[in-house]
Amino acid sequence: MKDIKTQKLIGTAILTAILVVLQILSNYITIGSVSINLSLLPIIIGAILYGPLVGFFLGLVNGLIVILSPSTIAIFMPLTVIGTIITCLLKTGLAGLVSGYVYRIFEKSNYKLGIVLAALLVPIINTGLFSIAALTIFRPFLESLVSENYTNVYVVLLLLVIGINFIVEFLLNVVLSPTIIYIINLRKNRRHTK
Repeated sequence: MKDIKTQKLIGTAILTAILVVLQILSNYITIGSVSINLSLLPIIIGAILYGPLVGFFLGLVNGLIVILSPSTIAIFMPLTVIGTIITCLLKTGLAGLVSGYVYRIFEKSNYKLGIVLAALLVPIINTGLFSIAALTIFRPFLESLVSENYTNVYVVLLLLVIGINFIVEFLLNVVLSPTIIYIINLRKNRRHTK
């Protein structure tokens, strides 16, 4: 039992370090106008391997780093400090928590489906909660982007704010998370058979 707790603690620490690096790098890795954000992967992996509370913790760490990013400080903090902090912490924290619980529900009956659903839910919840915040507390930011090309805040939200970034993030998480979990489990099974 003590060995399992130690493994969970070490695994969580490693995933936290990976998440921090990936979130910081996501501010600088872009292909065209699309930023490549892989920082949701550790949240998904932690939620699946170590449970919903680890997913929640990793989501909070991710949210904290987003709060401290230059774009958040420049764009969203001037609109509402408390709203920005709550949004950043809540969107990824809840995403990790929910994906961990969903995985647990399916873990015994349909392990693969549980992994896929957990991988799907993190980017959906993250983007969904951000979209709700964008349409309510961050609406002045969206309205500032409305122009002749983008006639209302919903178009701005879909095309400029979410757009291709969500699709890329969604696809990366759905493909990479199950693959990484599969490799980890393969390695774990090999270690136990030796």
